[in-house]
Amino acid sequence: MAGVAALMVDITARKTVGFSILGIIDLTQLAQMTCVFLVLPFAFLRESHVAVDFITERLPARVRAGIECVSAVLAVALLAAILWYSWEQALIQIGQGDRSVTLGIPMLWYWAPLLAGTALSIAASVVVFLKALLALR
Repeated sequence: MAGVAALMVDITARKTVGFSILGIIDLTQLAQMTCVFLVLPFAFLRESHVAVDFITERLPARVRAGIECVSAVLAVALLAAILWYSWEQALIQIGQGDRSVTLGIPMLWYWAPLLAGTALSIAASVVVFLKALLALR
């Protein structure tokens, strides 16, 4: 809430008096990275991603569970690839000492929520897979 308020003040001040809050872009980008990637595991556990319910809800329970198993395995594979390539890129940027443009925030602070959220999303997808696997029995 504070981030949105600060951004609103920044936009209003820029448009009216030509004043901008120093570093607001760096801070809002960091807050956005943190919020998005740390909520992903929760979304996986709650199975709240976009789904085509009007098709799958008509299927038998075992077929739905099978589809959920396959979907979870695909999610783990995709998330593992994202984690691997993100880790490599993070190491490059951290090794080069990259920092945010205005405030000089080390890129580690931007990569940490992405890497943690992706790793936790893999764990959440495994839980979803196991739950669907149990439903197949």
